[in-house]
Amino acid sequence: MSRLPLALAALATGLGLAALFSATSGTGSQATAQCVHAILGLLAFSAVRRIDSRRLPDLAHAGWLAGVLLLVAVLVAGKVAGGARSWLPLGPMALQPSELMKVLLPLVLAAELTRDALRPAVRWARVAALILVPVALIAKQPDMGAVGLLLLGAGAIVWLAGIPRRLMVAIAALGALATPIGWTLLEPYQQGRILTFLDPTRDPSGAGYQTLQSLYTTSAGGWTGAGFGAGVQGRLGFLPEHETDFILASVAEDAGVFGAIAVLAAVFALIACGMWIAERSRTRFEAMLAAGLSLQLTAQVLVNAGGVLGLLPLTGVTLPFVSYGGSSLIVVWVTAGLLSSVAARREAETAEMPVVKQPWLVSRKARTDLAS
Repeated sequence: MSRLPLALAALATGLGLAALFSATSGTGSQATAQCVHAILGLLAFSAVRRIDSRRLPDLAHAGWLAGVLLLVAVLVAGKVAGGARSWLPLGPMALQPSELMKVLLPLVLAAELTRDALRPAVRWARVAALILVPVALIAKQPDMGAVGLLLLGAGAIVWLAGIPRRLMVAIAALGALATPIGWTLLEPYQQGRILTFLDPTRDPSGAGYQTLQSLYTTSAGGWTGAGFGAGVQGRLGFLPEHETDFILASVAEDAGVFGAIAVLAAVFALIACGMWIAERSRTRFEAMLAAGLSLQLTAQVLVNAGGVLGLLPLTGVTLPFVSYGGSSLIVVWVTAGLLSSVAARREAETAEMPVVKQPWLVSRKARTDLAS
């Protein structure tokens, strides 16, 4: 089972490279660069895979702190792209620290939520700080897509840990009260994305252009698609960001509905593998980590696909393993490496200990008992 994350990540990356070559007809620099990113991702997988998962709780907070410092560095010395200061130049390459938090935040939350000898009030106060500090720094860039994605992933992990109902109701009420204030803090283009989501035809040549073009591109391929490299919407410039945010629409145009389903199925296969690993992990930390990473990945896929299909506001979130981007691809390979590390420890101890499923993954009462 420890080798399955590698196989599934390689499959998803292979499909992603094929989609990118098709979207750019193999002539764009993105396709070649993505091959390099895939090699770096494989190297990152190999390095993370060798870490004993029992050491990860001791490394979690240091990793979170490093991620926060990188977010601060972005605000000080980062470069602006797409209206947000999200990138940290590193010679010929650039790092997007908000992508790293998609791994570092589930890691530190898993460590924090499974620590013993902590009073519930102290535990949840620390958890809130671990979530809100990076979220506030990313919102300052501003990259609201990453903010929403991290909040979704963190919320899923906290729910899985068994957050008390009173605290859950209080957070929901606070969020409802803060919504009007949050709307005033959004940039005009961000407000436009939300309004366009509600009615894309209100500004078909402006804010609604991307959504309408995405829907048209997705439907243009039919069931089987126009053929490899035969799509015209992206290559002729009608669909902006066709190799990044809207790569799924390009896949649907070139390979049809069946091709898009195959790409999504490859990613969801890794997610299912992660949940299987979580259910059979040896410790609560390992189970929480594997489940948390899988839920974070699920949120990213659903947000990207929802934006492409007009079911959610456009947020600039990439499709894991498929969209062009070095930071994004390397981070999902790190995710696969962590899942493989957890599975490897289970395999090493299977002969000594029987496999016991984690009941708290499915039982609300068990989760609440552990959290209190």
